[in-house]
Amino acid sequence: MSKPLISIIIPAYNYARFVGFCIESVIAQTYDNWELIVIDNGSTDNTSEILDRYSDPRIRRAKIETNDGPVKAWAMGYDMSRGEYIALLPADDMYTPRKLEKQVEYLNSHPAINCIGTYISVVDDSGKPPKEEHWMEGWINREVDYTDLKQWRWKHHFCIPTALYLKSLCDVAGQVPLDGLTSICDWDFHIRLLGANAQFHVIPEKLTHYRWHQSNTSHHRSTAHNQWVYSHIRSMVPALRRIAKNPEQEIKECIEALYLDIHPNYFIEEVPENWRCAHLEALMNPEGGLAQFTNYHEFKAYTEAWTMNSENRAAIAALDNSLMKLRERLLKPNSSSTTEHFPLEQARSLSGKSSRGSIAVRVGRELRRGYVKFRKHMIGRESTVR
Repeated sequence: MSKPLISIIIPAYNYARFVGFCIESVIAQTYDNWELIVIDNGSTDNTSEILDRYSDPRIRRAKIETNDGPVKAWAMGYDMSRGEYIALLPADDMYTPRKLEKQVEYLNSHPAINCIGTYISVVDDSGKPPKEEHWMEGWINREVDYTDLKQWRWKHHFCIPTALYLKSLCDVAGQVPLDGLTSICDWDFHIRLLGANAQFHVIPEKLTHYRWHQSNTSHHRSTAHNQWVYSHIRSMVPALRRIAKNPEQEIKECIEALYLDIHPNYFIEEVPENWRCAHLEALMNPEGGLAQFTNYHEFKAYTEAWTMNSENRAAIAALDNSLMKLRERLLKPNSSSTTEHFPLEQARSLSGKSSRGSIAVRVGRELRRGYVKFRKHMIGRESTVR
């Protein structure tokens, strides 16, 4: 069996209570050709003391003096890595002993695969499984066709702590998540890999322990709304233009899905109206809209300051209102709205195909006409009032 070097990167911030278990799970691997890079990301607890316990020559470490989110730690570890494959392992998660062995076996026998994950088992602070199956297991542990672009719309099943990535592919995709993205940095990373022709596979075995606790950064959903949209424009649209058979249709359907998908990590009804309208305006013209912003923080400021101060923006607000009404209609308890997604074709069926004036038909028509109109309008604009 070929034994490529695997670089495992662990960023640790104030996780002294977890990081030792994480490191021990790597040391216990039956596959031994790995290097472990631990980045102390400005910890103020006794993380450094825990790291001092390990003298294995395969373990290297570095420290960032001031914590500024996970992206710098990922980037530092990536730059230090020497492996053919890399793994991004949060300091609170753990591997089962044969995890790397089984992944390398699969990669050796399936050379087209360059991103490989596993199923997960959820554990609590103490490392014990919950009394009942956690919903996260149902979300990750499922058969997914990752070649189907619809599986990547505003949702994410490929779990980053489980994964091995071909490093040369990551070099093409842009290495690590974009600066400023915290809640959905893994989705953004995977979308860019998808655009670089990544081939994903998940081994249907629970080979990774995913620790669920209150301080998980990925659970702070109030910060995710702007980030989903910004990442969609920055990463998803370019990926679709490279790999989709009909990219314009896919981009348009992504806008519809923003309102009509029922997704546990994105509840659009919680987003203020002006934020939703700012999202629509940027999404209608992804290239021109994004040209205004050099980074996520500028996009966030623009979203928060968005106002209806022009005819174009009033029209966008009207479109947002129509889509929210459609969403409300489809989510009523007496409607058959238990699926994850309501494409407009299904919405028409629910509202009655013969009713030409139904809200679903009207909104669908308005969305399509508005998309073309607003896109042409904004392409011709030299700047947009923030």
